[in-house]
Amino acid sequence: MLYDLLKKNNYRPSALQRTVVGHFEMMVSIDGIDTNFIVDTGAAKTVVDLSFARAQNFELQESNIHVSGLGTNRMVLYRIKSATLMVGEFTLVLPELYAIDLRHVRESLREKGVARPANGIIGADILNHHKAIIDYANQLLYLQKQPLAVLAD
Repeated sequence: MLYDLLKKNNYRPSALQRTVVGHFEMMVSIDGIDTNFIVDTGAAKTVVDLSFARAQNFELQESNIHVSGLGTNRMVLYRIKSATLMVGEFTLVLPELYAIDLRHVRESLREKGVARPANGIIGADILNHHKAIIDYANQLLYLQKQPLAVLAD
């Protein structure tokens, strides 16, 4: 019933998996590379782990912006010069994709029993733009398909 209603309004479901610590993760594709991201409704921006971005040879540009959160008070933000982020066949719209050092987050998750910590975080920029609806009972994230226009900050 929910699926049919949302499908009529151009929403597409994506499967969520709950980790042993209770986070929801989902599979995404960055320039054709499949990986898992945490869905974090409290994160302002969608970010990629810096070591993952470097390992995949993404072109990075260090910014003058420092961010806080994620258990730290000051981290350098790197802009990924060109990347397409997708869920299935659905291209996610965001103004820019950034990378930050998520090493401490990944290590903490490993210590808590997460075998394969996420390589990024889906944040409120995407969740708001795509009018996200989380179906906790069925572990689905519904995102509304939007035109590929640039998202305003």
